[in-house]
Amino acid sequence: MNRASRGLARRWPRRGSATHRLKRRVQLAAFGVAMLVAVAIGILELMIALHDLPRAARESNGATARVFASHLSASLNNRVDEIQQLATSSLVWTALSDSRDRDAYLNPFLRERNQALSNSRLALLDYRGRYIAGDEALMTEGNDSVGRLVDQVLSSGAPSSRMIDDSPGRLWIGLPIDYPYTEDIIGVLLGAIDLAAMLENELAVDTRERGVILRGGETAWRLRGESAGGVHAAVSRWIQHPAMARLYDLELTVYSTESPWLGGILTRGFLMVLVSLALALVVWWIAGVAASAVSRRLERLAAAILESPNRAPEDIPADDGDDEISVLADALRSALAAHRTMKEQLERLAYFDGLTGLMNRTLFDDRLGQALGRAQRTRSQVALMFIDLNRFKAVNDTLGHEAGDALLREVARRISERVRGSDAVSRRSGDEFTLLIETCSNQKGVVQLAEDLIVRLSQPYSLAGGDRTSIGASIGIAFYPSDAQTAGELLSRADTAMYAAKERGMDGYCLYSPDLGRAIRSRLALEARLTQAVREEGMEILFQPQVNLTDGRLLGVEAFCRWWDPELGEVPPRIFIPIAEETGAIRPLGLWLLRHACREVAGWSDLGSDFFLSINVSAKQLTAEFPLVVREILEATGWPAQRLELELTEDSLTHAPPEAESVLEALSATGVLVVMDDFGAGYSSLSYLKRFRFGKLKIDRSMIQNLATSEDDNLMVSTFINLSHQLGLRVIAEGVETEAQRDRLLRYGCDMAQGFLYGSPGTHASLSGQLGRQTSDGIRQVLAHDVGEGFEGLAAGEAAAEDQRDPPVSLR
Repeated sequence: MNRASRGLARRWPRRGSATHRLKRRVQLAAFGVAMLVAVAIGILELMIALHDLPRAARESNGATARVFASHLSASLNNRVDEIQQLATSSLVWTALSDSRDRDAYLNPFLRERNQALSNSRLALLDYRGRYIAGDEALMTEGNDSVGRLVDQVLSSGAPSSRMIDDSPGRLWIGLPIDYPYTEDIIGVLLGAIDLAAMLENELAVDTRERGVILRGGETAWRLRGESAGGVHAAVSRWIQHPAMARLYDLELTVYSTESPWLGGILTRGFLMVLVSLALALVVWWIAGVAASAVSRRLERLAAAILESPNRAPEDIPADDGDDEISVLADALRSALAAHRTMKEQLERLAYFDGLTGLMNRTLFDDRLGQALGRAQRTRSQVALMFIDLNRFKAVNDTLGHEAGDALLREVARRISERVRGSDAVSRRSGDEFTLLIETCSNQKGVVQLAEDLIVRLSQPYSLAGGDRTSIGASIGIAFYPSDAQTAGELLSRADTAMYAAKERGMDGYCLYSPDLGRAIRSRLALEARLTQAVREEGMEILFQPQVNLTDGRLLGVEAFCRWWDPELGEVPPRIFIPIAEETGAIRPLGLWLLRHACREVAGWSDLGSDFFLSINVSAKQLTAEFPLVVREILEATGWPAQRLELELTEDSLTHAPPEAESVLEALSATGVLVVMDDFGAGYSSLSYLKRFRFGKLKIDRSMIQNLATSEDDNLMVSTFINLSHQLGLRVIAEGVETEAQRDRLLRYGCDMAQGFLYGSPGTHASLSGQLGRQTSDGIRQVLAHDVGEGFEGLAAGEAAAEDQRDPPVSLR
């Protein structure tokens, strides 16, 4: 027996020992519980007694309140219905518009009615709140609240009511009078209903000692029952108009003026407390007897534990009894064993990923720091790979998170099988993994390992349910000490190289270099500037004309978005548009361009009825709510949907979301024309022309540039045009810069053209200066810059010397 056990054995039997303290605590606990139960029972008994006494009073008051409320509601509804019928009658609104009808019919009618029903007086006011007919005294009663009631009815056009302190017992009601032909408010019918008079007979019949309070809004009237003792057993009923629930909300409260009380309740409660105290003392004694036996058994259990403090929980001897104490001993052993198991699991979860079983970020960062320390001492090289899975999000979104988890476990298995036992692999976050390679002699072996991992991770995966999928990986590689000196720097360099590998193309690797870091930082800075420019609407809209290729007539314009940065100057669209699509800024940018372009073109004058606006959109904008947003913008700007064209490039359709087809169909259903843009620059896939509902096809400028010299381009362009016409599509050629290109396109039957030959992108002012204006009857007016230019135009047959349909040409 060790020192602690011997000390326990010496102290336990003495008075004041653990056994005595346990007994005293059990007794105190039992006594306290007994007292609490007894007091709770006593309080409950007292509350029941107190509740039974006023219950009868509440039931009686409730019956009276129902009678009062029923009578008052019926009388008040009759008066309100009468006022409502009068407010909607032709007698009132004709009297408001004709003073003769008012003097001949309405005034005598209201006087007789107010005399017959003295408890409900009426007055007619005009649309300015001035007295017209009825009881004129109402205008001087009720202080300023009556005026505010009238103003509220006139401003809202809805009935309203108010209880006013200066007129006890009366409810003021204002009903608007609508002119039946224009539905304008032309007056107010004001009524004052005496509620106390309506309840006079019922209050006189009821002889019990009761009080009645009527509340409406912030006003409360005590109709009877002044009591210094307060309000007791109150019962309330609400009164509302059945057809106009918002007209008034009145609360009728009936209460007793005398407090119901029973004189013997205090004595009864005192006796209950004495009985409870006696019972608690008996419980005290019984608990002491029971605790003595329990404490002795617990003493033996504690002595067994203290004799072998290092013994495992499952080796603790069982109690000899067959009751709760033995169950407690078994539970103690099980709890200690479970605690040991849980502690081991928590230690594992703290350093390993629960899904893949690989190291987590914490353990990997510690291993990385130790590896760099060893490499510094031995002057060796350490390699770090940052692995990011490609297309994993698509698998997770389409097949579900369970399939994504299974895929991650398989990826972890393939990586672990390829690396050495001394290498460290971790799942850093989501679909990102890191691989630490110590004592690597040269970079060639690391590169070979990266290539092998890319091949392994690109092989198909078989998931539960028979699904098969393929993903890839982009790997960034950084070396210590050539690329970084600390663990944080090495992780950052490898991460930068991984993003560079993604930009170069999926399923590849990239070695870190200082130039790569500067490029990534420049890219991040450009992303930040672009996001700020989109948020602050720091963009500019330019327009380029689209003309009829046969007669050169202006048919529409294409809107372009241009970015002028204060520090970088003009940033080409080929640079900032891909960044906007990657960062998600393309959606707010596209909506800004659509909204401002429609608003600006809608404000131009002298546009033909068939003049259209064409705008490029990205496939990433083709979400389910995009057609609704387009419709809202068109309604707000006033630009017709039939004169809006949305252009999508062939390349963007290859990355379009699954709902793109239904989105384009919804846009076509609203009248918007969908255009295939840059056809010929990509795959030139005819399946897109069949799958999506296009109304026009735009041939890419790369097919137009060599029309004058390349027979192959001529053959393809003519084929595109013929095929499009057979499919019912109009054709527009982009990038027409020479007359030779125009002549070839005319020969092939191309419908429209766009390019520098007809005008470069510019603002509305510059567009007007280049092309003149297009009149509504189709005659194109050319604005000459000097007299010589004007006569040259006449000689070339580009203008008529006299044209009575247009104003005279002004030369400047």
